[in-house]
Amino acid sequence: MANIVSDPGRTEAGAGTISEQAFLADSATSRWVKDIFRFLPLKSEFVLHGNIRDQQPFPRGNGRYARLSLTEYLCEALSLRGYQHFLVFRNTEGFSVLAPPVKSLTSEREFFSTTFKIKFDEGERARCDSFSGALDVIEQVANSKDHAIAVFADFASRYILNLESLNEDEHRNFTRALLLSHSVVPRLGSAYPIPQFNPLFWLCDKENDLPGWFTFGNSRIRQLAVPRPDHVVRRALIPTLMDTLEGATAASQEQRQEVREHFVEQTEAMPLTDVIAITQLCRHEKLPFQDIGEAVRRYKLGVTDDPWKKLDHDVIANGENRLRERVKGQSKAVTKALDIIKRAVTGLSGAQGAKSGGRPRGVLFLAGPTGTGKTELAKALTELLFGDERAYIRFDMSEFSAEH
Repeated sequence: MANIVSDPGRTEAGAGTISEQAFLADSATSRWVKDIFRFLPLKSEFVLHGNIRDQQPFPRGNGRYARLSLTEYLCEALSLRGYQHFLVFRNTEGFSVLAPPVKSLTSEREFFSTTFKIKFDEGERARCDSFSGALDVIEQVANSKDHAIAVFADFASRYILNLESLNEDEHRNFTRALLLSHSVVPRLGSAYPIPQFNPLFWLCDKENDLPGWFTFGNSRIRQLAVPRPDHVVRRALIPTLMDTLEGATAASQEQRQEVREHFVEQTEAMPLTDVIAITQLCRHEKLPFQDIGEAVRRYKLGVTDDPWKKLDHDVIANGENRLRERVKGQSKAVTKALDIIKRAVTGLSGAQGAKSGGRPRGVLFLAGPTGTGKTELAKALTELLFGDERAYIRFDMSEFSAEH
């Protein structure tokens, strides 16, 4: 069973004691991280894009995980490979430092102040007037032979005003970065037997947020997509998140396992930040753990009222007469539609509550020429279910006939 540490816990006993081998073998360690470790001796710069603003699960050992930002996650991961110092640059803030578990932020600022003459202000930032000035520091760090350092160029998608038309300064800066990627050489440290670069990580929203001529065909740059957590990662992290919910500890092991699997299915393609927020919503609104599907629905839709729970079963049971009053000559269609509605309302369709996995409660495909009652039947069903025939969404497909 996995345990999630809500606080990164850099100073807790045992933090950071996991080995590199154990980290890379952990089920929650994604392939893009393993690729970074594989290419550290070969690539001087990495472009990370995609789900870079999400929290990342870092294993603490014994099935426990800490939730870290991407830069904190890479800081702790790279420290397992022997990297000692970490510097972050943001266009609007300048430079700041990250500290591995065994070091303090104060000592790290002192290191960069002494070694690279970086001056930090009272806000613990080293202001930088331009990206050109930042490159002066990044070049020194990348060429350092005495220290293993990684630099993160955060929010790199905002370094350029217009990607289609770089101004003179932007073109010069990325030309410098291009030359730097080819001019630096790997250094041999005591912690790892193979020479490795002091890498520069570009953190971007999308793959093409940097100039194509800078990244395309560059043998010294590795582009990696950071995906949203897959079912393996979610299955590792969800158990402890759910065990904090009302009624979870009193339920049987089989019940907990069933609800957890449904939660894994319902959070498909969702970032870890959203998965955590759903369990927080469940606690705040005092929903028991078996109603986690309702928490997912409320989180996605932003409403607390479920119209399906307000349906009058007697109205549905006697709905055939009401539908026949509006839709003439389509008795088979009316009967079939009501069968599907009844199964959805009673839960016999398998698409209700936590078991739905986000699937619709029922699907009706109405086919036929104009004037046979397709739209009228849709309106009649809407009124029967929700008391208002306008409570449906209509798409006029003629508006989508053009290729664009």
